[in-house]
Amino acid sequence: MGFLKPHIRRRYAVSLEQAAFFLADLRTVAEIVPGQYQVRLVSKDPKDNPVVACALEGGADFIVTDDRKHLLPLKVIRLAGHRPIQIVSVPSFLRNMR
Repeated sequence: MGFLKPHIRRRYAVSLEQAAFFLADLRTVAEIVPGQYQVRLVSKDPKDNPVVACALEGGADFIVTDDRKHLLPLKVIRLAGHRPIQIVSVPSFLRNMR
């Protein structure tokens, strides 16, 4: 399973089997978007722009990330014609969703 990068497995102690089950569950609730949006909102790390574009295209309320360097400092994405998207850490998201 090439989708689970070694540094993620080391950091979160996730087995390949656990990741496979998680992704299978995630696919049952995920909204797949066509990928037609392109944005340039994260100038310090252009590789993060597809994440933001996907969130905008899907009408997401949140981007949940551990990217403390580029995404979390943005806090909120505001773009005309779209509702605001809050950018939060995993612990913050879990704490506020209870």
